[in-house]
Amino acid sequence: MYGTFLQKVGLLQESLKYIEIAEKSAPNKQSLLYQKGLVLIMMGRAPDAIEVYQRALELEPKNGEAKVYLAIAYMYNNNMAKVKEILGDDTTLLSDTKLLQVAESLKKYEFIIEVAQKKIKEDPNNAQFRVSLAAVYLKMGRNYDAIDQIKKAIEIEPAFKQQGEMYIQEIQSGRNPAQ
Repeated sequence: MYGTFLQKVGLLQESLKYIEIAEKSAPNKQSLLYQKGLVLIMMGRAPDAIEVYQRALELEPKNGEAKVYLAIAYMYNNNMAKVKEILGDDTTLLSDTKLLQVAESLKKYEFIIEVAQKKIKEDPNNAQFRVSLAAVYLKMGRNYDAIDQIKKAIEIEPAFKQQGEMYIQEIQSGRNPAQ
C-alpha cells in the first residue's frame, strides 16, 4: 500500500523498493505484480515490466487482466505484433479501457481502428462504436473517414442526427468538434 502511495506521488524508485519488500512475503500476488510492472513502465523500463507481467500470466494463464497488462508493456516496448499475439481476437480484452487509453496516449491509432472495426463487425448496429471510430479518424486527419462513420451512426441512431450533422459541418469547415 505504501508502495502505491509513493508511486502516485512520483517517488518511483522508493515505490519499487517497497513493492519488492512486499513481494518477498507474497511472491505470487497478482496485484503486487501489476503494481510493480506499472512502476517499471513509469520508470521507462518496459522490458523489465514485460518480465513481471509474463510471470503474472504464468501464474494464471487464463487471467484476462494479466494478458492486458502484458500487452500494455509490449505496447510501451513498441511491439504491436506481440500485443496482437497476446490478445488475439478477444474483443473483450481488446476493448479494455486501460489498453485503449495507453494505445491512444502512444498514438497507436491503427490498433484502435482495428479494435473498433472488430467491435463494429460484432455489433454493426451500435452507433457509439462508429462515433468512437470517427473520433480516431479525426485525430489521424482522416476527415472523410470520420464523416462517413458519423453518417453511418446517424443511420443507425436517428436521435443522433442533429448532433451528428453539426459534427459533420464542423469537420467540413476545418474545425475539430472534439476540441
